[in-house]
Amino acid sequence: MSKTYYFSSHFFPPAVRRDVYALYGFVRVADNLVDDQPVDPAAFQAFRRTYTEALTSAKASGDVIIDPFLDSMEHDLSSSTCETLDEVLTYIYGSAEVIGLSMARIILR
Repeated sequence: MSKTYYFSSHFFPPAVRRDVYALYGFVRVADNLVDDQPVDPAAFQAFRRTYTEALTSAKASGDVIIDPFLDSMEHDLSSSTCETLDEVLTYIYGSAEVIGLSMARIILR
């Protein structure tokens, strides 16, 4: 966990902090799998498969937050660029916006 993230998370109440740590752990694992060198696509696919199977018995989860996040992480396995504005916006939604939406859900529950 980054020092900045760790110290800023102390401002949340304990119950919120626990959920924030869980979210951070999940996204950190996925991000590390696509950013570490050498990249191991099979390890990322196994992580994604495990997540999906845990939720829906090997069917797409249909989760409008986590699925776009995993799609953007998968994009990082094969490309570091986007060719169109639509690709950029889709990537940004999956890699950044969904984290904000997840945080909002945690904080506002």
